[in-house]
Amino acid sequence: MGPNIKYLPGAYWDFFDHYVELTELSMAEALSNCGFEIEKRVGRFLPYTMSHGRQYPPWVLRLYLALPAAWGLFGKQFLVVGRKPLPTQNA
Repeated sequence: MGPNIKYLPGAYWDFFDHYVELTELSMAEALSNCGFEIEKRVGRFLPYTMSHGRQYPPWVLRLYLALPAAWGLFGKQFLVVGRKPLPTQNA
């Protein structure tokens, strides 16, 4: 999970550790190149930042996660889930 440069072109650079432009596609490609299988890829997932400002009760987060239609309106971060395949057994 990380900020998506496609939806935050200016604000993306507001943090010192944001020096590589990332999207859900570039992260999925990097994981695939490292041998991971991509299980899920979402371009718009969570709002840009939830670490500062108002603290929402857990039920608000659960409601947001249960409504993927809201992700397209508020989501500015991507989510990529990758899994390292199990080694195959040679018989």
